[in-house]
Amino acid sequence: MFHMPSFPEMIVISAVLLSLVLWAVALADVVRRQFRDPNTKLIWVLVVVLAHGVGAVIYLVFGRKQASLPRHLTDA
Repeated sequence: MFHMPSFPEMIVISAVLLSLVLWAVALADVVRRQFRDPNTKLIWVLVVVLAHGVGAVIYLVFGRKQASLPRHLTDA
């Protein structure tokens, strides 16, 4: 039988899905951007991977400012 999730279960499911999406977006962004120092990229990858949801939010708020997109991605 199909169990219809209750409202609190839907909130938890939504939060988990949002966390996974933010994590994937942040990790993909770290990998494709160029940092002045290669160690900075490694540190951000570790922050995003090990701190999962919180690390992704921290990167998206603070880390993106430290990097730039490769030239071939910025040319229109």
